Amino acid sequence: MWRDNGKFSLEGNLNEVLNEDWNQLQEMLNEITLSDGREMVFWALENSRTRKYSTSSLYKIMTSGGVRDSQMTTVRKCNIPLKVKIIIWMAAHDRSQSRVQLKKKNW
Repeated sequence: MWRDNGKFSLEGNLNEVLNEDWNQLQEMLNEITLSDGREMVFWALENSRTRKYSTSSLYKIMTSGGVRDSQMTTVRKCNIPLKVKIIIWMAAHDRSQSRVQLKKKNW
């Protein structure tokens, strides 16, 4: 319930910790000011004029890989078996097990 001074009041006694939490909550609520008018919510990930939520904008953010490797993009588009693409990627990024094993043997 509201008091005349605009603060909530509780019936009953609170222990010291709960009383401190209650006072902090009241301080946070005092910082909030409500105004008349319509609330506007915007989707920050959408570049369109309306800035409404769309699943495509969320999908783009979730799947963006950041910096793209143009050589690997070319390899990915080639019509070769997936296992060959993986071997090329591993060799290009120094992830080939055979190369690692040869380095260990100083070959």
